[in-house]
Amino acid sequence: MSDQDFQDKVLEYFARLEEQRREDNQRLEKQRREDNQRIEKQLDAITAQVNENTKSISALASEVGWIKGKM
Repeated sequence: MSDQDFQDKVLEYFARLEEQRREDNQRLEKQRREDNQRIEKQLDAITAQVNENTKSISALASEVGWIKGKM
């Protein structure tokens, strides 16, 4: 194998590594975006539930106050 052949093979190998790294980065970025969307949906659902619970607690406190006032 000549020096030129060796250099060509090394450069070809590095080019394949670079392409693989680029593909891995794209795949990871896509996965990160999907994970972020999933987490945001879960957070929105939790926020809605907390708001609903807060309303229920406020209504319950009002009812208890009314009952105490009648006693």
